[in-house]
Amino acid sequence: MSERKAQPAAPERLSRGAGPASGLLARAETAALPPPGARDRVFRAVLAAQTPARPRWAWVGALSLAAASVALALLFFRPAAPLKAPPVGSLAAVQGSIRILGADGAVLSSLAGAALPARARVEVAPGGEALLQLGLARAALSEGASARAGDGSGTLTLERGTAAFFTLSSSTTTIAAGSYFIDAHAAVFVIRQQAHRTEVLVREGSVRVRGGAAEAELGPGASWSNEGSAEGLGDPEQALAARAAGRPLALLAPAPVAAAPQVPAQAAVVEPVRKRPIVLARAPKAAPPAPVEVASPVESDQALHARALALERSAEYAGAAAAYEELSRRQSPRAEAALYELARVRQRFLGQPQAALSALADYDQRYPDGGLALEAALTSVEARLSLGQREPALRQMDSFLARFGESERSPDVRWLRASLLADGGDCALALPDLRALSTGSTHADDASFALASCVRKSGSLEDARAQLTDYRRRFPQGRHRAEVDAALGSEPAGAKRP
Repeated sequence: MSERKAQPAAPERLSRGAGPASGLLARAETAALPPPGARDRVFRAVLAAQTPARPRWAWVGALSLAAASVALALLFFRPAAPLKAPPVGSLAAVQGSIRILGADGAVLSSLAGAALPARARVEVAPGGEALLQLGLARAALSEGASARAGDGSGTLTLERGTAAFFTLSSSTTTIAAGSYFIDAHAAVFVIRQQAHRTEVLVREGSVRVRGGAAEAELGPGASWSNEGSAEGLGDPEQALAARAAGRPLALLAPAPVAAAPQVPAQAAVVEPVRKRPIVLARAPKAAPPAPVEVASPVESDQALHARALALERSAEYAGAAAAYEELSRRQSPRAEAALYELARVRQRFLGQPQAALSALADYDQRYPDGGLALEAALTSVEARLSLGQREPALRQMDSFLARFGESERSPDVRWLRASLLADGGDCALALPDLRALSTGSTHADDASFALASCVRKSGSLEDARAQLTDYRRRFPQGRHRAEVDAALGSEPAGAKRP
């Protein structure tokens, strides 16, 4: 990126009564923390902020408050990607209350044996359970789960809740959850989908997880989470997996468990009976032996990891951070994820962005090509913004786009970079990102409006009017339509801004 020039004048405000991005960050620092499974790492409360009324031509100068808020929030979560394939399945078994909704929202039959049309949604009420037959695969949905069939054989989108899956070796089944796809054949596995947290746990066989920069092969007993860690299968989930597989839990392949150390049994020694000798004088009693200290057993990696997760879910974040830190220092396959979790908990829940950056620097040094490098880079951006380090945050965004420019997160990072640049008065540097985002992007609406703002700030009134006219043509129901109409109607062509 080219050198950023200092501006002689203070940057204009985003809207009446609102400061630049630092104001957003200040409010985000004091906002209520999201639940542990949530993916909205920062600025959750900013999304609900009401944009104040704008004065005449208030769109000129920088991006709107709403646009910047959306950018900051979208950096850390994305909606589920649509599936490209499943056909018709059926509701094999029902327990409790189940609803099947067609693609048009109409309620269909919820009896066992009912057809499951393409794009139909299955919703399981509390206390219920549904067993679906999808081609050569079966899916068991637990209470509270919701899933939608796609348009091709053996595909399903788990929208929320927990589901177990059984697949045969003769075909590949693809399950979507969150922003990820799970490909499996000849496997029994469980997926948990809550808010923006996706977890995959394999009981039998192997599965492949893909999506964005994520690419993982999981074997029996392995687990994966888009936030670095996944707690082991509980008894209800084990039973759910058995129902999906269609055989009793005892007949499933045993889940791999670390074997307990075997203590060799000592042979019993029989002492011969001896007569007590006659003693004429007693010798002084010897001092009793000093008590032997028995070392307490070392907590296993799996137990320590489970304890860290439980502490985090109980909102005991300091204890969770200490457990993650201890695990990260071990020579363990779980150390990499624990180190990232340590940084995440420090940043998101403990309000320690500097300590989070320290853990992230350690992660970069120890795992330069780690499986969580993308998430670590995003958390680093977040921490620097929390500290008000605008220029380091921009450099971190530049580095992210250079390394992960093809990832699904790149448009969000590009939009955040453009927002910060324009807010800081560097509209000229923001223009390339805004032009790229204004077409074929989920940010096209906001980016097109922001582009007109930046063009107008450069002094080109006619170009700005052309951009606004193009916005009105492309986004007849756009978020900024009222502002565009007011701007085009309130300033005739050829007028000059004082």
